[in-house]
Amino acid sequence: MLSRLLGRVLRGRGATENKLIWNHKAVSFSPVVIDVRSPAFASMAQIPLSHVGSAKGGNLSPPLVWEGLPTGTKELVLIIEDADAPIPFAFVHAIAVGISPQLNGLPVGALSSASRGLLTLGRNTFGGATYIGPQPLVGHGPHRYSFQLLALDRQLDFDGPPNRNQLLKAIDGAVIGRGRLDGIHERA
Repeated sequence: MLSRLLGRVLRGRGATENKLIWNHKAVSFSPVVIDVRSPAFASMAQIPLSHVGSAKGGNLSPPLVWEGLPTGTKELVLIIEDADAPIPFAFVHAIAVGISPQLNGLPVGALSSASRGLLTLGRNTFGGATYIGPQPLVGHGPHRYSFQLLALDRQLDFDGPPNRNQLLKAIDGAVIGRGRLDGIHERA
């Protein structure tokens, strides 16, 4: 099978942790004050199949809960990335902007294209404004999926669904706190 061969050949190759938005200069200076969790999986634990890509799972975004938002938070942004994908940049699985600081979490499936009431979806690496569940190459090894929540001191305004670069420009100078949850998925 071609994907298994590619996975083995590319094993150990990936963008690395430093390519995550978490480590970008627009974000990395802000304090880590937000506690992000999921009722579906613990930090650094296996992400359940219901939340992984459609090849093996349900492709529903997992439920998330958080606490510890800094005073002055006007908007929350969530970006889910895989820094272990064998490409030179972190693979974006979802971007969500316009999340109210009054919320203390998101329910299962909130990042699907049909769920527009709680947030506005940005563009994933494939260009779609929806959640793409974890689906690493077969045999490539375990991948870390980083659910990064950013607290902003202002509300963002976009003409359409933002991609990663547009988001980074918009949040520059606005991040006042952050939190992160990492989950694991591997296709053997």
